[in-house]
Amino acid sequence: MRKLVFIPVGIYCLLLVLVSILLKVQESKMMIVLLSGVAMLVTIWVLMKVPDKREDWFSQSIKRFKQFVMLTAWFQIAIVIYLGVRIYQGLDPEILFFYLHVFLLFECIGLLLCLGQMELRKKNQ
Repeated sequence: MRKLVFIPVGIYCLLLVLVSILLKVQESKMMIVLLSGVAMLVTIWVLMKVPDKREDWFSQSIKRFKQFVMLTAWFQIAIVIYLGVRIYQGLDPEILFFYLHVFLLFECIGLLLCLGQMELRKKNQ
């Protein structure tokens, strides 16, 4: 169970490197952002209590990630609208890279919490 941290970290690294190549961001800036994001993901995973593996673990994780995406849809829509407006106005590639880094980190933290079987509850429950 402890090795599952490599799934969100790998997805985060791959997508961030692809975005940095497309936006032509300097390697030094990309590495600083990448290493800080990986450090945050690994720190969250280390501090998280991971339950024992159950038989229906994978299906429960997928279900929880879908629930996470639905509960945080407002944030995702707000980021997409904000980025769309800023791109239309002409945005510096490094700022766009930073915003995409925040978005990817947010999604990977959600995936990490779902893989760890953390409870996601609405306020009214």
